[in-house]
Amino acid sequence: MTELGEFAMYLAIGATMVTALLGPVGKAIGRRLEGRSRGSEDHLTEVEARLEEREAVQARLENLEAGQARTAELENRLDFAERMLSERARSLHPGLTEGSSD
Repeated sequence: MTELGEFAMYLAIGATMVTALLGPVGKAIGRRLEGRSRGSEDHLTEVEARLEEREAVQARLENLEAGQARTAELENRLDFAERMLSERARSLHPGLTEGSSD
């Protein structure tokens, strides 16, 4: 290949690369390198919304579990109070049995 042929080949390659880098392909590559691909903001907004929804569900679940724990504690206290009242009634009225009416 002659010097003129090599020069023409390099010139064509260079022109193709410049066109690619300045055209849509170059812009897409630039956005990708910057982390700003098309639709990435929409995707981030969707991910943020999902994360907020998940956090809200988690908070509701924690509140529900806390309510269930309080209910179980109250049930235990009620059972204890019933046993204490029953024992007190039996100690004051030894002949009294459950289910009998005097």
